[in-house]
Amino acid sequence: KPLATTAADAKAILSAWQQSGRVLQLGYVLRQAPFYAAIKETLRRGLLGPVRIASLAEQLDVRHGGTFMRRWHAQSSKSGGLIVHKGCHDLDIICWLLDGWPRRVSSFGGLDTFAGPAPAPFCSQCGRRDVCPYVDNGLHERRTPDEATDPTAYGLDRCVFRADKDIVDNQVVSFVLDNGVRGTFYLGMQGPLRSERRITLIGDDARLDGIFDDGRFTVTFTDPKRKPLLWSADARSRGGHGGGDRITMLEFLNACAGRAPAPVVDSQEAIRGLIFALAAERARREEIVVRLDQGDFALSA
Repeated sequence: KPLATTAADAKAILSAWQQSGRVLQLGYVLRQAPFYAAIKETLRRGLLGPVRIASLAEQLDVRHGGTFMRRWHAQSSKSGGLIVHKGCHDLDIICWLLDGWPRRVSSFGGLDTFAGPAPAPFCSQCGRRDVCPYVDNGLHERRTPDEATDPTAYGLDRCVFRADKDIVDNQVVSFVLDNGVRGTFYLGMQGPLRSERRITLIGDDARLDGIFDDGRFTVTFTDPKRKPLLWSADARSRGGHGGGDRITMLEFLNACAGRAPAPVVDSQEAIRGLIFALAAERARREEIVVRLDQGDFALSA
C-alpha cells in the first residue's frame, strides 16, 4: 500500500495484473486484522441499524511521525503525500467496512509541529540532539552495520525540520459515501505516548466505539434494555497490524498454492482506497470539494 502514488500508475498495474493471470495481493493489512473483521461482522448482522456517521482517526506519536519527515516520504513527489501513503489504509477500511464508495471529499491540513528552521542538516551534527524529541533512532528501519555506524553518510538522520519537505503533519478529511454515510478521518503526528487508531460508527440502533491498538470495541444500544456488547481480541490478534500482517501473508501464499481463492478479484475495489486518498490530497491542496463517480475507479475511460 498504496498500490501506486497516482491513479494512472495504479490502473496500469491493475491492467497488467488482469492480463497476467497471476495472484494479486494488496498491502491493506487492516482488512485482515481480526479487530476490523469483527466490526465488519457486527455491521453484517445489522446490530447498529442503518449507519449514519463514521469517524476514524489515526494518531501517530511524535517520534513515529518524525520518521516520515526524515525519510523519502517527506516529499510528495515520491510518496504521493501523507494521506496517500499513510492514510490510504484507513480510507480503504472505511469503504470496506461500510460497503460504500466515496462520492464527495473535502480536506484541510497543514504543517505545524514540524515547521521551522532546521538547527542542523543531520542529527549527528546537531547540538540539540540530546534534548530533541525527534532525534534519529532508526525507528521503523532495519539498518545495515555501515548505516547504523554512520547514518549521515546515507542521509538517514536528516533533521525533521528540513526545508525540502512538502507533506503535512495533520489533516482532516470529510466525506460522503454513495450509501449516504457521512464521516471524517483525522491523521496527525501529535500523539504524546503512542500511535493508535480509533473508530466510531453511529447507527439508528447503536453506536460502536473502538481502539484498534487496544484490540477492543463496544457496541452501545439505543434501547436501554439491551446491555452493551464488548469485543476483545484474543492472542491470535497479536503481531503486526493487530495480526493483519500474518493473515495477509497466509492468504497470499495459500492462493498461490491453489488452496484458497485469490485475495483480490475486483480491480475497482482494489483501487478504491487510493482514489479516495488522492481525492483528499487534491481537496486539501486546491481547497475544493472533489466529486467522484464510478468512472473514476474504472481502468479504462
